[in-house]
Amino acid sequence: MVNIILCDDEVESLQRTQDEIERIKTRLPYPVEVITYTDTDYLMERINNRELESDILIIDVDMPKMSGLDIAKYIRQNKLDIVIIFLTGHDEYVYSSFEFSPLRYIRKEFIKEELLYALIAACNNVDTKKNEYILIKAIDGNYHIKTSEILYYQMENRRCNVYLADGCVFFTKYKIKELRKIVEEKDDAFVQVNSGCVVGLRHIRFMSKGDIGLEQDKIFQISRRKKTEVEKIVMNYWEDRR
Repeated sequence: MVNIILCDDEVESLQRTQDEIERIKTRLPYPVEVITYTDTDYLMERINNRELESDILIIDVDMPKMSGLDIAKYIRQNKLDIVIIFLTGHDEYVYSSFEFSPLRYIRKEFIKEELLYALIAACNNVDTKKNEYILIKAIDGNYHIKTSEILYYQMENRRCNVYLADGCVFFTKYKIKELRKIVEEKDDAFVQVNSGCVVGLRHIRFMSKGDIGLEQDKIFQISRRKKTEVEKIVMNYWEDRR
């Protein structure tokens, strides 16, 4: 299931877009669920509080309270994993939207011609495994966590510790091979960079000179034995999400 947020302050325009999604939804790669907003304040409140499970945001660029560009800027600054599609009746906004890395730009007058292909591309860009959960048995109890939130896990003092993107750490008794099996049965977006460390492909920010850099300024050395394999896996992952 792919979750789509549709935000447009013009009720008639929002309804047209929603109707078009309903018309084409059987032609999309995944089932979709649509949530609509006309009030940008309420949308921002929910985004701020991390209350939305959103994969794709289709948003009108030109709105009175808060523009679609402002909301896109907030999403990018906070590194939220949302595919953005801009919707507008004004072509002059196209160039000013590029800095927010929208996937597509749809003109309202061509909604029937452009929406289907934009949503197919967006669905293919969405990481459909990001909401997978696993049970982690830690020393201080059991935890239900999203695989997409795992920044990396590594062996430390004979135990495998799990580090999340929000800074949480879980101290487990697993060996790295055991934990890899648990994680990768649900989600294969991980790569082992050396004998003691596995990193989340979603969180890699650079790869250079035998090192791999993640969010939170974490840098790990890629073992020489794994260098070719790791580089291939990372580059394929990045290419698939272009």
